[in-house]
Amino acid sequence: MTLAGECNTHTTNKLTLKQGLLLLHSKKQPLGYATAGAVTYMFSSILAGSFSPFLNALVFGVLYAMYSAIYLYNDIVDLNIDKINSKDRLVASGKTTPRQAKKMVGFLFVIAALLTFLASSYFGPARGLQNYLTISVTVSASVFLGIIYSHPRIYLKKRFPFKSVSIASGAGLASLVGWAISSTDFTPSTLLSALSTSAVIFVMSILFDLRDLKGDRLHNVGTFPIVLGVDASRKMMYCNLAVPVLAAIITATLLGERVGPITLGILAAVSVIGIKALSRLGSNGLEDKKTFLNSVVTMRRLYYLTQLGMGSLAIGNMTTLH
Repeated sequence: MTLAGECNTHTTNKLTLKQGLLLLHSKKQPLGYATAGAVTYMFSSILAGSFSPFLNALVFGVLYAMYSAIYLYNDIVDLNIDKINSKDRLVASGKTTPRQAKKMVGFLFVIAALLTFLASSYFGPARGLQNYLTISVTVSASVFLGIIYSHPRIYLKKRFPFKSVSIASGAGLASLVGWAISSTDFTPSTLLSALSTSAVIFVMSILFDLRDLKGDRLHNVGTFPIVLGVDASRKMMYCNLAVPVLAAIITATLLGERVGPITLGILAAVSVIGIKALSRLGSNGLEDKKTFLNSVVTMRRLYYLTQLGMGSLAIGNMTTLH
């Protein structure tokens, strides 16, 4: 290689501020995880009378940095698959080199670790060792799950049924991180929030698997559409969209949690709108890029609507907890 070529390689592998911001902007999923954790923290801490806007921002920052790093790491590992399924991604398209992406992953994990330490230290020793351990375990579990999902030696993404289950579990863990940092007692609302969040993300995961059938088959990725078939996967998506409202009913009837009509209405809307959006796909919906993207946008909106439902549930229980 010539001296000019070596200099050019060094330049392209250097991570600039602009390149880092582009990598962050290219990942939309971390915003959903960060929102789930921040919403859970907000309502849990409000109920406990200890809400802090600064700490709420820390929760969002921890989760956004952590899940951005996890998704970028997945882009690096899945470079060859993405050249078939997702050619527009920065690493797959060649707009960003794998080395640049690796530097960004390392930087984001450091930021997430620092923010986690700051959040766990916010209240000082008053909360005790248990608070530190709870936060550390939930954050570490999220990172561990994200790494083994993509790591070549384990690669849960290729192991049925762990691909979609891991993604959904990551969303549930994001909710639990918010609860852990609020340091309030575990309640049925906490479990309902994690389950509802996981259910909607599970549907989105299978939706993308249906789109990526060609590349996943070529690289032997074990997804629900490949193992169980397209029709069975669609039925699973419909069933999961019913989880939020069913979980609310079970929580109210069996666990004694106060679930008002507003909460039930919001979660029922999640189920109805989601099922209607999936039914529009039809047999050729995945071939129609516009129809597919509209379905993805709808699912993302339903994800945030689910968080609103969790918030209304918490507000509805204020009178019983205080």
